[in-house]
Amino acid sequence: MADEFAIKNDLKVELYLPTAGSGVWNSSKWDDGSDWMTSAGSAFAWTDVVATVNNATIELGGSVENGYYVPATPNTMNVTLNSSSYDPSNNKYMRPNLPVRFSYRKNPTTAPTTWTVLFNGYVDTYSVSYDTFGNVSVTIAASSGLKRWLSKNIASFTVAPATTATGYVINWQTAVGASPIQQVTSDPVMAAETITDSSGGEILDNAMQACMGMVYQKPTNDWLYFWDGNKIQGLLDAATATNIFSSTHSTSSTHFCVSDIGLDYSLDDAFNTYIVSSTLAPSTTKTKVNQDLVDLYGDIRCEKQLHLATTELDAWLNRVATMNPGRKLNMIQTPMIRPEGQLSDPTVLEPGNIIGVNVTNVGYTVTDKVWVTKTTHEITPDIWFATLEVWKGF
Repeated sequence: MADEFAIKNDLKVELYLPTAGSGVWNSSKWDDGSDWMTSAGSAFAWTDVVATVNNATIELGGSVENGYYVPATPNTMNVTLNSSSYDPSNNKYMRPNLPVRFSYRKNPTTAPTTWTVLFNGYVDTYSVSYDTFGNVSVTIAASSGLKRWLSKNIASFTVAPATTATGYVINWQTAVGASPIQQVTSDPVMAAETITDSSGGEILDNAMQACMGMVYQKPTNDWLYFWDGNKIQGLLDAATATNIFSSTHSTSSTHFCVSDIGLDYSLDDAFNTYIVSSTLAPSTTKTKVNQDLVDLYGDIRCEKQLHLATTELDAWLNRVATMNPGRKLNMIQTPMIRPEGQLSDPTVLEPGNIIGVNVTNVGYTVTDKVWVTKTTHEITPDIWFATLEVWKGF
């Protein structure tokens, strides 16, 4: 069958290594054994490790927190390879911060040279194990470049009066040296203040909480994508979902089989009382209470001090969700290799996409469209599952 996908042949892990005749400062050696670069210079290229992938877990995006925003979360990968060539004990180029990427070939017959990047980042750690026969398994843990920007220390970050959330995020991008950002116009006005001795992650989180948004780093180009809560809700309200998770099988490329589904009944994020203040006036609070839900469930409160202008607090409270904490869809899983043998398109399941769900089972029916905040790919030599965390918005 055309374009039948095989995990053994159509996945690859690449490392950014010196080309033949090149080296790395303080790692390569001259012929006499002294540390230096080789005469060919320091050319690097992506190198296919040509090893069996024992298993891989790739996480893209982040989880909803407190029911109203998604903290900026680096993409991560843990992949285990059978390869003695890339054992750090034997290969001096295997080191933390080495660029690494994981790709797949969706159409091996009709487009055999076209590979799509599923993860792109930097090695955090290696771990190595040896069996009794001397076989080597190398596990690489890596994270995307967003981790570097979130952990960067910022001595001083000044927010001018009337700076909107969009302007704030652009200023953050400049401060940490992040890659380009595709952003929406987010109107909430941030608090005019100077934040000192903080991390890039803390500063960006201020904006995400203020505008009830999320940031996602796309692996194919490393760009950051920013949506605020109003944009997410508007897209959900207007969109007609194209890619459908359904309990009724179809051979359509936009159909996804359902192997697991999660319906959330938790009260943990179902707040019925919100108490907020601004960092500019911490002692002055604003409160929103859904008394009917307080009477039904008791007082479940969320107290926040936001980096918003004080004039924005009422608008923030009016946007926040205080809906009845009934059953809602929060997770759905699909096998990525279709019954016909082709690979489903992973790009349409990335965070920032809208999917439709039409599932009927004994005891429940789910018909909805939801926003993807996190996608976890779990791959072994035999299977590939994608698990999506989803959000309905407000």
